[in-house]
Amino acid sequence: CLMSLMIKFLTRRRAFLWHHSCLRFTLPALQICPRSGQTTAEVGISPTPPARFHVACATGALILGAVQWLGPKGTLPHRTLGVVWAGLMALTALSAAFIREVNEGQFSLIHLLIPLTLFGLVGLARSVRKTARKGQHHRLVMTLYIGALIVPGLFAFLPGRLLNTVFLAGLSGS
Repeated sequence: CLMSLMIKFLTRRRAFLWHHSCLRFTLPALQICPRSGQTTAEVGISPTPPARFHVACATGALILGAVQWLGPKGTLPHRTLGVVWAGLMALTALSAAFIREVNEGQFSLIHLLIPLTLFGLVGLARSVRKTARKGQHHRLVMTLYIGALIVPGLFAFLPGRLLNTVFLAGLSGS
């Protein structure tokens, strides 16, 4: 029931987002700063297309991961959405390689998560086999969800970072 409601919601939202976004792989949240009501261009920040794509994929993986965690396990929708989630995670990791504005065009420490995420996804694909150890799949999924989505997502909201500027502008008193 929850899964069918989520699919209906996403289907309706997808058509809306496709029609109304400036770039086809853009989250509307990266267009307007919620605190000030100004567009990101008016505030003086301009997220690059790889950054927009990265945030869109990461947000999709974050939401879909929560749906997967709360839904029934082992069903056909769980397996299908699991493949979609893994694809979003792979796209998130690969798109991160093109985001280098923070460290003067060089890779930073957070880029170490790219190969770790990709290797984790390979391990995840192997863990769905019947011969895998019991609990291995769950441990890998939770490790990827927390270690490659939640923790880096929290770091993205540190002062001076793009997501902090877009979503939390004005909260720190500056």
